[in-house]
Amino acid sequence: MKYLFLTLTTLVLLAGCVSNEAGFPHITYADVLAQVEEIGGGKAPMQVKVSARVDAVDWDGFDMVPIALIGSDTIPLNDAYAPQEFDYYKDSTNYHLRDTVKMKVVYKDGSITGSLNIPDTFKITAPASDTGIVSKNASYTVAWNAANGADYYWVDFYLHYEYYDTLGSHSVRIDTSFPTKATSYEFLANYLFPQSVDSVDWSYGHFSVSACSGPMMWPGEMINNMNGKGKGYYTAETSDPRNYKALRIEGSPSKAQEISKESSYEHTKKMIEMMKKITGGNSPSLSRN
Repeated sequence: MKYLFLTLTTLVLLAGCVSNEAGFPHITYADVLAQVEEIGGGKAPMQVKVSARVDAVDWDGFDMVPIALIGSDTIPLNDAYAPQEFDYYKDSTNYHLRDTVKMKVVYKDGSITGSLNIPDTFKITAPASDTGIVSKNASYTVAWNAANGADYYWVDFYLHYEYYDTLGSHSVRIDTSFPTKATSYEFLANYLFPQSVDSVDWSYGHFSVSACSGPMMWPGEMINNMNGKGKGYYTAETSDPRNYKALRIEGSPSKAQEISKESSYEHTKKMIEMMKKITGGNSPSLSRN
């Protein structure tokens, strides 16, 4: 039986009616992770089971504990730094690929809602094999098919290697994540290899890409694509584990590494922290009890 993993990433910025003296708004971050199981030979639409997490923040403190919902399902409270921050988590809400997913956050004097369609699946075309071989001192291009319903893509690229020269051993680590509307990206040689290398002792890495619906947002931007009393940003992400490729540099052995699957909670927590960095959020780190 084949499995896909689908992530719906929601970031909600609420400019609620109660704000601090500087006018800083309520902020609610939400993320939903869904696992898609291919039922009936993988015929569309595929069934989706999602896990949802919401992080609601107001530095002056909420007048009531916010209520977070995905569809009509309430997301239970998981952790709290009352009254400034509340963390919610819920397992297993049923959807299908290309379904519309509605999110809602309710606070004392109003609510804000957003709705997006789940992007479809797609396939990485470069590298074509399970392991991509990066040529020494050269650029490297990754590519993928367009996904129906996607407005942009989220790229994760990691490459770590060690090389020797007359001065000794040097370790280089490239770790980057970014959005793009293109379906390919070229990592330039001077980015992957800041210094020319002759011999690489070991190397390993990985590349993955996800399809996203909603507006693409860069650091420093605030895009409102939600409705109700407040402002909000909402984006939905589809991730297929078959679109995860290992990487290594030509002629080098691949250093042994353990790749463990993240729990749905850890994955959604990671996505929320990433979105906080994009929007300049600086709430305290949350830990699950």
